[in-house]
Amino acid sequence: MITCGQSNERTDTSLQVKIEQLLTEARVVLPGAQALFGFQLAIVLTRAFDRLPQVSIVVHAASLFMVAIAVMMLMGPAPYHRIVYAGEDTEDMYRVGSALVMGATLPFGLGLAGDVYVVIAKISGSFAVGAVTGGLAFMFLTGLWYIYPIIVARGRK
Repeated sequence: MITCGQSNERTDTSLQVKIEQLLTEARVVLPGAQALFGFQLAIVLTRAFDRLPQVSIVVHAASLFMVAIAVMMLMGPAPYHRIVYAGEDTEDMYRVGSALVMGATLPFGLGLAGDVYVVIAKISGSFAVGAVTGGLAFMFLTGLWYIYPIIVARGRK
């Protein structure tokens, strides 16, 4: 198990440190999401995009929308912290910020998986191969971002 060297003891982390970590995590993930979003926007302007099957165009549009939602959710905690609490650390800030950052992974994963479908379907020439690969990508991301951490957390209790 990847985490077998970790202690089962939890330390009390201050609210200030938790919020600082939360905002840092959002800042670390955000550039990748923004880069993907930029590539998704740019691809629409190419000739090859016009030659994609209609289903791939629709999946790409849905993926673009999902990544845009993820970017907005990742950007949300910082202004919320500044506007609502004037930069003060509160439990509500931590709760809302955590929900936004964790919640952003779902639309981000859907957006990534959708575009994996588009690319693999284009390369293979097969809707089915693209759909299976996109589905596997989403399952892998879900497992990595949600299922594995939940299993490890339950094992620590």
